Amino acid sequence: MTAWFMHEDIALANRALNGDNPAYSAMSWHCRFAGYGTFPPAERMQPVPPQVRAADPAATASLLEACARNFSA
Repeated sequence: MTAWFMHEDIALANRALNGDNPAYSAMSWHCRFAGYGTFPPAERMQPVPPQVRAADPAATASLLEACARNFSA
């Protein structure tokens, strides 16, 4: 988390902690930490790679509804 809030390279921090077997990809960390509303400076932002597909909102909603059935209200 320190790397994220200090605007350091998250991939390097991940490798420093986990070597060649990182728990999550750098993109995954970016997605997780974006929820804090803190982002790198604009000049360090990168576009989403073209091979990354956008999520299907209906499929995501269906998955979450199915998962929610595992818990009582």
